[in-house]
Amino acid sequence: MATGLVPASVLHISSCTTCRRAQQDLPELLRKCGACKYALYCRRCQDADRKRHKAECQAIRSGAAQAPNIPGLVELEPSPGTGAHARRLAAQAAQLARTTARFSNSSVPIPHTPTRIPSANSLLDPAASPADYLSSLPPAMAYRQIIDAFRLRTEDEYVFNLQNIGVYAREDPTGLFKEFLDLAEKSGVLPVWWTAEKRGEVQRLSQEKAGGSYLHHAIERSDVIEEYGGDTVMPLKLRALGEKVYGRAVHADQGVKGF
Repeated sequence: MATGLVPASVLHISSCTTCRRAQQDLPELLRKCGACKYALYCRRCQDADRKRHKAECQAIRSGAAQAPNIPGLVELEPSPGTGAHARRLAAQAAQLARTTARFSNSSVPIPHTPTRIPSANSLLDPAASPADYLSSLPPAMAYRQIIDAFRLRTEDEYVFNLQNIGVYAREDPTGLFKEFLDLAEKSGVLPVWWTAEKRGEVQRLSQEKAGGSYLHHAIERSDVIEEYGGDTVMPLKLRALGEKVYGRAVHADQGVKGF
């Protein structure tokens, strides 16, 4: 999904900012920039116009320029029941099954038996061990959330601080993700069963296009909610993980160095 783009309810007369294709001629809803809430894009054009739109976006957000008043634009969470939604969930389930099977065949045993449903409490409680939350998850889910915590943090830095790095600069984010894992290992937030082999599994999973944790695809809050089955607390959990890794939350104009 586009960096900083959110689903938009659009009129049939609306069209893509770049290619001008009308909504009625597109198979999916146009998406608008999550920062300025104005520019509309089809999936094909969202990356191509990012560099040009950056200055315009910043001007609209700062008040130096006024966005045209386009009727019919309101933010909506993606609604389940669509074909695209079903296909995404099916791909996700298949990927999770493959990942779980691979972990089960791993030569290194995983000393983990889930005994409760994990919550955000262990992430937000300063008295809790940093590793408690991820240690409470099944390995496949922990791996997925580690990757998605990085993806959402990168999205937040782009939206709030206009940091164009990784997928937002049309660059390979693999190096930045490895740095994220280095910091995560030092922070103590990773599961108690974490090993070099497990890190390798996470890195391999992040490069697999099938499923919902492909490192080269941007992600935003609405994606997180959809891909985690409507869990509206999941963005908070992922952001809390990112905060524990980097030692600070995202604040406008205070981006992480390198972000």
